[in-house]
Amino acid sequence: MSSKPPASRQHPHLYFGADDLASLRQKTTNPAYAADWQSIQRSAQRALSGPAIPEGKADEAVSRASSAAANCALVYRLTGDAEFGRRAREITDAILATDGWTGNWVGKKDSIQFHLRSAFICQNLALAYDMLAPDMTADHKKHFAEVCWQKALRQYIADCKDPRNSYLCGGRTTNWLAVLSAGAGALFVALDGDGMDFTDQIEIARAHTLRFIEWADDDGSALEHGGYWNYGMGNALHLMAALQRNGWPKIMHQASQKLERSAYPIMYGCIGGKNVANFGDDSYGPLVGARDNALLLAATFHDSTIQWFANQLPPAGPLGFITADPELVATPPDGLPTCMMFPRTGIAVLRDSMSDPDARFLALKSGRGLGMISDDPHCQYDLNSIVLDAFGTTLIADPGYGHNWLGPISTNDPTHPYNSTAPHNSLLIDGKGQVDQFSPLAHLSDLSPSPEIDYVVSRLEQGYGPQLKRFDRHVYFVDKKYFVVLDDVELASPATLTWNFHAPKDATLAASPAMITHGQAQLQLLPYSPAALACSVESDHVLPRLQWQTTAPVTSARVAFLLVPQRISSPLTAPSIVMSADSLDLSDGGRQYHLPIVAHRASLNSSMTIRQYGGAR
Repeated sequence: MSSKPPASRQHPHLYFGADDLASLRQKTTNPAYAADWQSIQRSAQRALSGPAIPEGKADEAVSRASSAAANCALVYRLTGDAEFGRRAREITDAILATDGWTGNWVGKKDSIQFHLRSAFICQNLALAYDMLAPDMTADHKKHFAEVCWQKALRQYIADCKDPRNSYLCGGRTTNWLAVLSAGAGALFVALDGDGMDFTDQIEIARAHTLRFIEWADDDGSALEHGGYWNYGMGNALHLMAALQRNGWPKIMHQASQKLERSAYPIMYGCIGGKNVANFGDDSYGPLVGARDNALLLAATFHDSTIQWFANQLPPAGPLGFITADPELVATPPDGLPTCMMFPRTGIAVLRDSMSDPDARFLALKSGRGLGMISDDPHCQYDLNSIVLDAFGTTLIADPGYGHNWLGPISTNDPTHPYNSTAPHNSLLIDGKGQVDQFSPLAHLSDLSPSPEIDYVVSRLEQGYGPQLKRFDRHVYFVDKKYFVVLDDVELASPATLTWNFHAPKDATLAASPAMITHGQAQLQLLPYSPAALACSVESDHVLPRLQWQTTAPVTSARVAFLLVPQRISSPLTAPSIVMSADSLDLSDGGRQYHLPIVAHRASLNSSMTIRQYGGAR
């Protein structure tokens, strides 16, 4: 590394400058950001006692310490309370003296050295250093930079040149790429010019982070949805915010506008601040960390709708608090369509309201599953599965993330208790689901014929192997009141078909009549089919379920399930359905609804299947 004279800019400069301190101090008393500031203060207060580096595995302990240092340093800079400044310096000195920043990740031999916790440590040290640097001598700053280079940052650069690191060498694009590059990049920006020249290294981290952002689809969605947006995109935005402040003022404004759109797919998958479309390796529940992303994006793009979304989410950390715009008025998303699909992510959402916490909500999973023809980060064998929420509670549930990367069973094992098709709300053929050998793939179409009928179709193009010729899942939302799921299945030879509808663990299930009861809500499930079906309540998956199965092997089947969500206190009279060759006709009292059944005509399903799977590459 070459020596570089001190930068002309002064600390702080990473996310804000000295001229911004007055407005940030005003924000600490703004009711709109009180919960955010209180959360940061509580974290800093907890860090005032105990050892500087807590007990535990070295990299995890140093990671926790770095977070404490960042919070203490920020509180010190904004309040002037010397106790927090003293503790932040004590913790950072202890971190600089440790050796636990890099090393073999999760115990794997010859694995990545600069790993996720290394990056988290660097990101936190960047903020802590930027807050403490005004009190440091030039020699102290240089020493800080040299230690960070020796203990972590040079390993990041080395990994960028190491073909074993598939993330930084272009073989994979996942949250790892964003986390590693943004963590290192933020520290490079914070330290640059303080006795060391990190100009080239900033460019490397910037290029990798932009590559991660361009991985998203044009609509802003990405294969890593929900909580993984918090993590991958959240880390990327730390570096993007630092770059915007330090020489790249237009960097957020990509020509593709992917950043500008990226919060919308997440908002569609949420009811309020609760993530509901928890497909793949995602989790159901409050989106902790998403408020930072939403506040930053809302402020950057003057987006009042995303400001509203931010206000539904759990408290933000330092980045969201620093970048939020107190002048931006929140606008509820009630003018947005309530039927939306994100084709590359493979998620379609049908809901009766974008803002009601008691919304009726169904999401359908399409897109990619685990397989051999694409990277498939954090996908599962869950194509053509659904989830359903209504009246503030889950009624049809997905198990989400639940595997152990070092456990005894591979995530590609078709018997995996979480990743396999069985624990999802989809189809089994002779008890078997989708398999990585056949690279599961499905695509969405929105065929909604009228304002009263939302209609999407997911065609599973491959995944079960040659036994399955066609599996179209049609989903209708009728009068923003009833859901209908119609499956059109064609097989190469006779087989037993099984449909699963999983409920939360604490729900009550009944088979006759078929009903899921959870909290103050119920879901009636009414099947319609020429095929004979048997229903039972089963509990041998991750979640309890209602299971329908053909009573004899079939070569084809068309089965419609009418799903009627209702409050226990206000039961509904279910409508009736008549099935014909090309439609369903639903009668609800005096109202009639004609639901078309649109079949694809092309033998080649889509451009994604021009090159057929043909097994592993």
